[in-house]
Amino acid sequence: MSMFLAFLVDQIQEISCYTFKKLIEKYEQKSRLWKKLESGFEFLEFSSWDQFYYRMCYNEMPPSSG
Repeated sequence: MSMFLAFLVDQIQEISCYTFKKLIEKYEQKSRLWKKLESGFEFLEFSSWDQFYYRMCYNEMPPSSG
């Protein structure tokens, strides 16, 4: 059941998040992407998943929206 939930979350991210799509294109293989996300999750500070994905994709913080 946990694997199905993980797959569902992955599919939702892939459909709805532009930056996540760019990460998939950048790393070409999802196994490479997950390794990079895991290491980034350990060392980067972020306040939202969008901010985390943006930083992983472009190696910089996203522009402030305020």
